[in-house]
Amino acid sequence: MEICKTDVNSIIRLLSDAAVFYRTHAKSTREIDRIRLLQKMSNKLNRKQKDDKKRIGYANVEPNKNAIKV
Repeated sequence: MEICKTDVNSIIRLLSDAAVFYRTHAKSTREIDRIRLLQKMSNKLNRKQKDDKKRIGYANVEPNKNAIKV
């Protein structure tokens, strides 16, 4: 099964939202640690997504010189 870029973006957003929720409701040490884990997972996915763009070459794409400017 392939995971598309949109799915990864949704997962990152959900992890970030969950971390914010835990931050406002956390009371125990275990819940506070859950915030750290959620943030680390979100950061890891962001980093992997950026590395994939660089590896594939999306970051170095030059604009089309023949494109119509509006």
